[in-house]
Amino acid sequence: MMIVCQSLMRASSFAIENGLASLVNPVFSNTRETTYLMIDLNLLESYVDKFPSSVAPFLHRSLPAPTKKIKILNNIPLTSETILKIFQLIRAGFDVTVTSTEVVPPRQDAVDILKQAGVNYANTHQELAGKSFDVVLDCCAEFLDIVQPALGAVELTRSGAQKFREAQLSYPVISVDDSRIKALETCLGTGDGFLRGLEYLNQESIIKKTFIVVGFGKVGRGVAHYLRQQGAVVAVAERAHQYLQLAANKGYVVIDTRDLNVFADRIQSADGIVTATGKKHLLSHLFSNRELFANKILANVGAEDEFGDLFADSEVLHNKLPVNFCLENATKMQYLDPVFYAHNLAIDGLVRHQNSLENKVHILDEKIDHEILEAWCSHHGTTYEAIDAIADFNEMGY
Repeated sequence: MMIVCQSLMRASSFAIENGLASLVNPVFSNTRETTYLMIDLNLLESYVDKFPSSVAPFLHRSLPAPTKKIKILNNIPLTSETILKIFQLIRAGFDVTVTSTEVVPPRQDAVDILKQAGVNYANTHQELAGKSFDVVLDCCAEFLDIVQPALGAVELTRSGAQKFREAQLSYPVISVDDSRIKALETCLGTGDGFLRGLEYLNQESIIKKTFIVVGFGKVGRGVAHYLRQQGAVVAVAERAHQYLQLAANKGYVVIDTRDLNVFADRIQSADGIVTATGKKHLLSHLFSNRELFANKILANVGAEDEFGDLFADSEVLHNKLPVNFCLENATKMQYLDPVFYAHNLAIDGLVRHQNSLENKVHILDEKIDHEILEAWCSHHGTTYEAIDAIADFNEMGY
């Protein structure tokens, strides 16, 4: 059942009133809100000049400003693109502490610019244990057992949202992953980044080569789409009947992973295996015969190590890390922009309804989701239908 966060609907009205629906020339306003820390905004602004409003219109909007000091912990992969997200928070007047996810090492130049600008940066998660924050902007629920935020958390990923759902929560959580706009990042953005990373690391033509994409969720759909678009022969391995049917309807060869003998035969004849399930050590749990995977392109695009102990790090592209993160721009800013904006904007919902939101996971407000997606499509010259043809929103429950 869809839960609508009314505070986010008000934030949506704020965005529309400030021109979000008409992204002709959105820029930062000349007025800068008061920040609680001595931050060199000019230094940060000069760093994010590489991402103008034509590329990142949403992160160039002003957030609803807090009426009192609110301490934010931002924990997502730290890249050049992340700095603009952080800059938006600081400009709005939030007291921001930054760290990076443990899954992907932070970019050193991004760490350096934050420290030079005077932004509080934590090198490790454990040094933040027990410290007080009002809101945690989390990824993969990495701070679930480390920090108890006073107002709540906003989760970026599906695996993280699931961890929060399985936990006994003492605060509310808003899941940005439960939205159509997240498909812009995880389906289109990750699919595009995976293909660029594969070309960079492999440096061989994939035309007519056979790839098995393991998992056909948002990430798997994007990876399969871009591989096929590049001329590869793509098979989809899944255990969920609805995803097998969806893949078959799209013209992919399908492999039911519940039949391990058939799965093994298909692996043996494939040129490459790409994991996109988000399940840790999946292939090591399913198979014990390493020779099945000999002389093949092995790649992971999930947040977890889906290959496991059966495989040495060096046997998998980019040492088992998501392939797109071998690139300076792992995911292009145009795909991150609306998702980062929603991640930041959700703070307003937690603040406005701090005494009424239940201590459970809430999905992102449908109205905001729709308005951001429509504005993004208009700005980037595409349509809702074109995105839906790749992402399949109905299969996501939207």
